[in-house]
Amino acid sequence: MNTQIETAPLTYTLNYRRIERTPGITSPEALAAVQPLLEHGGPIPMHDPYWVDLDHHSGWSCFCLHHGNKRLTMNMIVWDETQASQLWSRMEAVLYLNNRDQFDADRYESARPIPPAVTPWLATLTYPILMHPDWSVSELRWIEAFQRSYAEALLAKVTA
Repeated sequence: MNTQIETAPLTYTLNYRRIERTPGITSPEALAAVQPLLEHGGPIPMHDPYWVDLDHHSGWSCFCLHHGNKRLTMNMIVWDETQASQLWSRMEAVLYLNNRDQFDADRYESARPIPPAVTPWLATLTYPILMHPDWSVSELRWIEAFQRSYAEALLAKVTA
């Protein structure tokens, strides 16, 4: 049985208008670490006080990463092409609501990320707390790697 995911969804970090497809394959160790969290989320083993909440739907899932009581990111993994456009609009609305003090109408239009053309995709919104200088580079890398591994494991689970 192949426990590795050979394809990764396109990842869109909406705040920064960054799009990437991570190269390589998620390691079996990374996949094993997130398996207990795929049904309902919960505390992330060996990474206290991090935890993830999860909301499953047909064709997509939404998960948020938290540090204690502070939300760090909101993530949506979408694999149903028929719902992709509507779900992208929802993520854009959350982006705008979280940043409306930074955007006037014209600037918002010019800052809007381009919707993905294919599924699956992972859209991520980062919250301002991650801009605080107390976060180490290694911690920020771990957060990004966790989100990617979790999304890939969710995708693998529903497409298996």
